[in-house]
Amino acid sequence: MQYLWLALALFYAIMHATVSVIDKKIISTKNIDPLALSAIRFGVNSITSAIILLLFITPTYNGLNTNILLLSTFYFLAAITYFYAIKIEDVSKIIPYRDAIVTKLSFILAIIILKETTTLTNIFGILAIVFGGYIVWTDGKIIKPKFTKGLVLIGISAVCLALYGIIAKISLITISPYLLSFFMYTLITAYMITTNLIFNKKKLNETRKIITTNKKLILLILLASITAVTGVTALFFALSIENASKVLPIAGTLPLFAAIMGKKFLNESHGKERIIGAAIIITGIFLLYI
Repeated sequence: MQYLWLALALFYAIMHATVSVIDKKIISTKNIDPLALSAIRFGVNSITSAIILLLFITPTYNGLNTNILLLSTFYFLAAITYFYAIKIEDVSKIIPYRDAIVTKLSFILAIIILKETTTLTNIFGILAIVFGGYIVWTDGKIIKPKFTKGLVLIGISAVCLALYGIIAKISLITISPYLLSFFMYTLITAYMITTNLIFNKKKLNETRKIITTNKKLILLILLASITAVTGVTALFFALSIENASKVLPIAGTLPLFAAIMGKKFLNESHGKERIIGAAIIITGIFLLYI
């Protein structure tokens, strides 16, 4: 158990870095709408989580509760505000701030709401992960975005993601990680499809037609969904065996792995700043673990 939670949290970060690369390839396809794509992706995620649930375990459970509904709602709100934020604001200017907020706020909420204890070493670890992640995302540049609607939306997205992590920890007291993943993705799919049918029906139909006639896109979506669901399930298992104040910041090391994946599969260039940022993140992981 001593090493398992760390391995699971890092596995989550690696899986979701992979998902970010795959989604970037999918979204680069002409006329693919991000909001419509999210409805389709979450739908496939729901089916994938159901298959994993049936393959590994079928636990008894009395039904949905408030925590699961809140968990799904916060994740849905985080996704919606994220998609609208990147439509009206440069991604490179707002994502570093979202990740920094999520990592720090998750840690603070775990201390306040879950009454978890921490050490000065752990606090330095959190700061190292936040600072290193910022350097990786921005290539060492200090970006000062203007106070815009996009920045407000990404701030809301960050708060929702932090609350999602805390509620997941609470939910795992009474439900298995497999079942929690299934309920979460199923509810989010329902939210996403409803939102698209009301506000984005035309683009949803257009995106669906593009995807169903392109075998490469279908395979990429399947790969992204399998990767996302296994990653989230691993995160839930990590939260079930270790404090959220340690697991959630480690999960926030995604920028490190996203940079590695981007260089390997998207031919993104890496300067010395990103290498320094990666080293700082690794130092933060060590400080959180000891």
